[in-house]
Amino acid sequence: MPPERLTEETILLTEKNNNYRQIFDELAIQHGASFHHTQEISSFAIILHFLQKKMGISFLPKYATLPILQEKNLALFTVAGFDIKMDLLIFYHRQKWVTPAMKYFTETAEEFFSPSAASNP
Repeated sequence: MPPERLTEETILLTEKNNNYRQIFDELAIQHGASFHHTQEISSFAIILHFLQKKMGISFLPKYATLPILQEKNLALFTVAGFDIKMDLLIFYHRQKWVTPAMKYFTETAEEFFSPSAASNP
């Protein structure tokens, strides 16, 4: 989809201080796109609910949408020139005990966010 097509849509956006919103705003500026119909919403859950009700489109991280994508209640689309990659960094103190919960979290995050997982909706 060309970026100009987005101006015809209602865009459901996260709050301005959200990193996904900041990236979206930067890409819009780079492409000279201005949006006439936007809604700023603080909750991913509410945005996802509105998306399922066909109340607009949004720019969200894939991990937030995976359950609904797998149920085939939403569809992904690409916008020309809006190709981004984000890194996930997890820090912990090397000399401190790693709890079973921390170990499970890091293993799950590594599995979930691996390059092979990123290519599967």
